[in-house]
Amino acid sequence: MTPQDVVKDIRSLFGAVGYLNMEQLASYLGKSTDALRKMKERGTLPIPIKLIGGRHCVSVIDVGHWLCEQPKTQPESFKAVSTEKQQRPTRSVQSLKSMLMLIQRNRSALTELECHIEKQIFENLFEKKNKGVIRD
Repeated sequence: MTPQDVVKDIRSLFGAVGYLNMEQLASYLGKSTDALRKMKERGTLPIPIKLIGGRHCVSVIDVGHWLCEQPKTQPESFKAVSTEKQQRPTRSVQSLKSMLMLIQRNRSALTELECHIEKQIFENLFEKKNKGVIRD
């Protein structure tokens, strides 16, 4: 596998990106974000990290070169997870945020509707009580 193959593979999973954030890199490598954070803190993550938009990111090209330079005898836990078994992420962070905001708006609308229905019920009960249909 060449660095270009790795870059092509990363872009097939995450879109036409030039950089991966730590969550995306962890997902691609089959590691946790905590494991990558510890590697970064110890200085054992051999990929240059750039701060982009307040987030730590790595170049997909650097990831490609790093993975291709890995010795064949390296333990499986340090190799990239086969992308044939992985599914492409179905929702981006932005779409999840939009979905959560939609749910929150729907909850608010349902709460308003519930209050309106309760008000109507109490008004109907009050009317019936005043007409003498309902006794205490």
